[in-house]
This record gives sequence, C-alpha cells and structure tokens, in this order.
Amino acid sequence: MDIKIKGVTKAILKIIPKPKETLSLLVPFETREDAIDAVPQIIKAQLNDRIEMVEKIAKEADDYLWQYILKAVTENLSYTHLKTRFDIPCGKDMYYDRYRKFFWLLNKARG
Repeated sequence: MDIKIKGVTKAILKIIPKPKETLSLLVPFETREDAIDAVPQIIKAQLNDRIEMVEKIAKEADDYLWQYILKAVTENLSYTHLKTRFDIPCGKDMYYDRYRKFFWLLNKARG
C-alpha cells in the first residue's frame, strides 16, 4: 500500500523532538536573494527529518501494519475506515494496540 497525498486540503503535523541543545548560527550570504532562496531548503530538510522519524516509529510500532498506522495518523482515519476501504489485515484490538504503541514511541522519541 502506497501512501500518496493528493488533493490535500488540510494537514496538521506537529512532531518536534525536544532539542537537547540549542544553537544560534550566523550564516553569511552573498545577497539577500541567496538568503531568501535558502529558507525553503532549510524547511524542507527539517520536514524530511520529521517525516523520516514518523515513518521509522510507525515501523517500530509494527513492521507489518506501519503503513496503515501512518495513513490513519496523517489522514485521521478510524479502524473501520481502514478495514472497509483498505481491508487492513488485523482485528480492531490489535490495530489499536499498535496505534497506541506508535504514539507512546513517538512521545518517547520526542523526549
């Protein structure tokens, strides 16, 4: 099952690991435009790290059901929806056990 985001009208992700340290950095750029052009690249790198963390934790919660967990978390889908639409290969109790495990692991990773 591939997870594709198509026609997204709303997405809320707030997955920010608690920093162990903070650091201020002064980066010189040749021009103001160069500095402005760098901002989307920095944001993209941060988002990629967070997306990778969420995927890793979903796999850690259950390496067989991780894509269903990820889909449910990112699209706010219930077990019933996953079962009806995607024929999730497990029962409700097992799914919600892994779903809770995902959030427990995520909370642990965030510190």
